[in-house]
Amino acid sequence: MTKNIFIATTEPYSGKSIVALGLMNRLLGRASEIGYFKPIINHSPQEKKDVHIETIITHFGLPVRYEDTFAFTREQAMKLAEEENTDELIDTIIRKYKQLEEKYDFIVVEGSDFLGGGVAFEFNANVSFAKNLGAPVIIVISGGR
Repeated sequence: MTKNIFIATTEPYSGKSIVALGLMNRLLGRASEIGYFKPIINHSPQEKKDVHIETIITHFGLPVRYEDTFAFTREQAMKLAEEENTDELIDTIIRKYKQLEEKYDFIVVEGSDFLGGGVAFEFNANVSFAKNLGAPVIIVISGGR
């Protein structure tokens, strides 16, 4: 049985966060413990907390520490990718995800936001993350173009 779902997109501002909110709302009515994970966030938490994570945690009252909901900042992930150290990137994401998996019946994973440099890297990275987490993927496309 699937215990997770990965929400990804191919472009910024596609509505991925709205899909994540709706999915969380629906799943909370069906399973007792739903977790949320976003492998890569845009900013350092000391600089600015991720709005998507904050919204999900606050709106649904999830009993999870903010620090447990992500693995890397965009800057950290890009540095590892530039150093061709994707093994560390994937291994850390899997380890952090597995810690959540022990606590929750189902986990919604939200891909990165496609902001700033590295857009070409992002979709392939999100697909790789989903594959390594054994998660089916929902791809959200805005259709506005």
